[in-house]
Order: sequence, then C-alpha cells, then structure tokens
Amino acid sequence: DTYYPYLGTTMDVYEELEKKIPQLSEMARGAAEFAAQLIMKLTYDLELNLNYEMYNDKILSFVRDLNRFRTDIKEMGLNLQWLYSARGDFFRATSRLTTDYKNTERTNRYVMRKINDRIMKVEYHFLSPYVSPRDSPFRHIFWGSGSHTLSALLEHLKLRQKNNSAFNETLLRNQLALATWTIQGAANALSGDIWDIDNEF
Repeated sequence: DTYYPYLGTTMDVYEELEKKIPQLSEMARGAAEFAAQLIMKLTYDLELNLNYEMYNDKILSFVRDLNRFRTDIKEMGLNLQWLYSARGDFFRATSRLTTDYKNTERTNRYVMRKINDRIMKVEYHFLSPYVSPRDSPFRHIFWGSGSHTLSALLEHLKLRQKNNSAFNETLLRNQLALATWTIQGAANALSGDIWDIDNEF
C-alpha cells in the first residue's frame, strides 16, 4: 500500500498502476513464468486440460464464413487453397496428438511432459507472431483483438460489399496470408513438419 495508494479505489486502473510500477511488464512476465513453471510441476504427469480439438471446429467455421465471399476473393485474384491445406494439416496434427495421448502410458512422466508440451504449443502458436506484443497484447487470432484476428479479417472483407471506399485490398491480402501462415504454423508445431509455401499473396 505504501507504493500503490489506489488499491480498492476508483483510481485503481492499469494506467495508474503502470505509473507507480515502472517495471510492471517485467514483473508481470516474471509472475506468469513462475505460474507456468508451477503448473507444469503440478501437472506434467497428467494431460493438461486444454481443449485443443475445438480449434478444428473454429477453423472450419472460419473457412465457411470466408466461402460466403468467394466471389469477392476470386475477383481479387485470390483463392483459399492454402487455407484449406493449413486447415487439413492442423486437423491431422491434432488427431495425431489425440492418438498419441491415448496410446501413452500415463505413469511415464517423461512422455506425458512431451504430450503436454505439444498441447501447450496449440495455444502458443495461435498467438500471432506477426504483430508486436507491445502494440497488440491480445495476439490470439481467435480470442484476441486487432487486425490480425480472424474476425477482423471477415469484418474487413464485408466492407468490400457494404462500403468499398473503406476497403483496403492490400490489407486484406496481408490479413489472409498471415492468418493462413499462423494456422499452418500451429499445425507444423504440432507435427514437427516444415512447409514450403509459394507466396501467392
């Protein structure tokens, strides 16, 4: 309380906390890393309770939403083939992860730690690597906020039909490319494969 007098008051907001604690970001990162280590030590011999398979449905829903704009996409000289490929790779990677878990001896702590590492990679690799954590702290392409998210891509694409003067084709091409690469990157991280993609965007 000596160093932060606003606790429990209406002035207890992030901006004031940041002023009073200049090293706030470093402290938050340290606390997060400590918590992660603690969780790993408590759960490394058990499967982490993260529903990574739900992202198959989320990606499929995103692809279906994009297909509603297939005429617009085609008019821009684009196609969704690489996105289809990335979705397929992610589905196969999560299926392999599930199979590996089912075939794993639960008492083998080393193997369970490896399984948990793969599970955590799903969430980690959906944090867009193409935006700065400082400028866009919510980098998750599904749950975050900003132009890198899948929902922002869809909203931007809607502008082409509703308000074409506000639509930016270059931005849309970048959004589609980065979304595809992020999904493909998550699939690769799970499977360990390295992909080579033609830069059609």
